[in-house]
Amino acid sequence: MLIDNVASQPTPPTWVQIVGAVRNYPGDVARLGRRQAGWLLKFRTSAPWLEHLASDRYLSRSAFEHQYAAVFPGGQYHSLGYAHALVWQKTATPDK
Repeated sequence: MLIDNVASQPTPPTWVQIVGAVRNYPGDVARLGRRQAGWLLKFRTSAPWLEHLASDRYLSRSAFEHQYAAVFPGGQYHSLGYAHALVWQKTATPDK
């Protein structure tokens, strides 16, 4: 099984990351408490983390399937929201 993030653009704009961090904050508070959620929000919106995210290059779903099909023929693909999965099983080869 291979799972990776996919996106319609190779690198989403920084504002998308910031909006996502702010959007996740209420759920983080409920799950982690206000102090930890505040730390996480600060981390997710910090310049070093945003610079790291800006260096990521994502494949589109179709590019993911095209590239991995060349290596793993006959695989099954599954959409997982922001991620895409490939499930592949090697076929048995006759012994020589």
